[in-house]
Amino acid sequence: MRCIHLLLFAIFSLGQAQAHAQQVDFSSEEIAIYQDFLLHYPDRLGDLIGMQRTTGDFSYMKNFTYAPFDSLNLVIPTQSNRELPAEIMQLTSEQAVTRRIADAGELVPSEKRSSPTRPDGYVRTQLQLSEIAFDQAHQLAVIIYHAHCAGKCGEGGVVLYRHTKYGWHQAERLFDSWVS
Repeated sequence: MRCIHLLLFAIFSLGQAQAHAQQVDFSSEEIAIYQDFLLHYPDRLGDLIGMQRTTGDFSYMKNFTYAPFDSLNLVIPTQSNRELPAEIMQLTSEQAVTRRIADAGELVPSEKRSSPTRPDGYVRTQLQLSEIAFDQAHQLAVIIYHAHCAGKCGEGGVVLYRHTKYGWHQAERLFDSWVS
């Protein structure tokens, strides 16, 4: 009986350790890159509303791109499904995104606008951001994004960031895709 208790305790402890390992806090650099990406989102701003709250698996998401990852010497992150912090998610609230669209002079009048969610909770566009992969020298960072529109359309891409003495800045888009 004692062996069974020890075995159950070991299994429980291992499960707790794995759960904790997946909930690693975001570094200030990761938060800065995610915030910069959302503030300079390269596609339709409305896609930000309803963004997925957790990160996607970088290895899985890179399978859907043709970006030249091999030349970048990336350290592929092993964690995924981490819940994005509030300071990132606040940039994707309907109110914040609508304000940005209005500031850009592109706001459609409310009576002509469709809601990002239907009464049944269905989200029209689902944006997902990957974990961030840094290069071995920690001077480059790559983020992958996918926005899916209920199987009818989608967009995505790979964005390269470079570290300068002023912080992390978007350097270029390595790959863009658009399906409609």
